[in-house]
Amino acid sequence: NVQNIILLLYKYRTQKELKIGQIDTFNLPTKKIVIKVMRLESIKVPAGKFDAYLLESDTGGYRFWLSAAKDRLPLKLQGFSHLGSTALVLAGIE
Repeated sequence: NVQNIILLLYKYRTQKELKIGQIDTFNLPTKKIVIKVMRLESIKVPAGKFDAYLLESDTGGYRFWLSAAKDRLPLKLQGFSHLGSTALVLAGIE
């Protein structure tokens, strides 16, 4: 059961395969959200350069990049919250 945007990351991290064009619908407590796997692209974050899947929401302006590697590390998250536009990026791996 996905209750928030952060749990979406876990859902996609544990999925064996992501397919370009894949669409998933989630009923969060405050709204319904549709996530689409947009494309595979190269992304650079402080932790390095990675091949990553870009996923976008139909509402809320959520975008997140997960590494294309088996571990599907969350590399970058963008979205809007009550604080305004926010972004999180992976700074390092220990």
